[in-house]
Amino acid sequence: PDILLRLESSRVGPLGGARLQGQHDGLESVIGPLNKEQVISVDSPVIVEVAESAILDLLPTLPAGANIAIIAINDDAALGALAAFEEAGRLGQVAAVGQNADRLGRAALRRANLPFIGSTAYAPEQYGEQILEIALKILEGQAVPPAVYNEHIFITRENVDEYYPELTDSRVMSSA
Repeated sequence: PDILLRLESSRVGPLGGARLQGQHDGLESVIGPLNKEQVISVDSPVIVEVAESAILDLLPTLPAGANIAIIAINDDAALGALAAFEEAGRLGQVAAVGQNADRLGRAALRRANLPFIGSTAYAPEQYGEQILEIALKILEGQAVPPAVYNEHIFITRENVDEYYPELTDSRVMSSA
């Protein structure tokens, strides 16, 4: 990419920042280091419509011919940015990734012409089972680890149906 657009959210706190930095580091591990001048950080809203508006305001400052990679604090921010580029007729110059693999993100992955590459799933639906297993071990007097982590999975068009077979939300950006 000519530009990396980092859609951050200061109000999310350090965990969100660390996840976003993980996306940045992952991208650079594949394409090589980016110059500071190539990276634009935006304190982005985390709701699709509000993020879209913020990126529409930013678009005139971005070169029309630049290839732009978007990493985002959540799927809503990524999809809002893509909606802004689409509205401006510039969707062909971007590709985005999000985080959470929420309903909107999963539905967006099913839209073939949308340059939404994927989203990291943190699988909160599995937390309860893990907590119960730990609680039972504690009740039985067994030792438990000081921390338990959930496996994160990068959800793409190719594997979305494997992990999330149902299409559960119709609020996805319509095809243009």
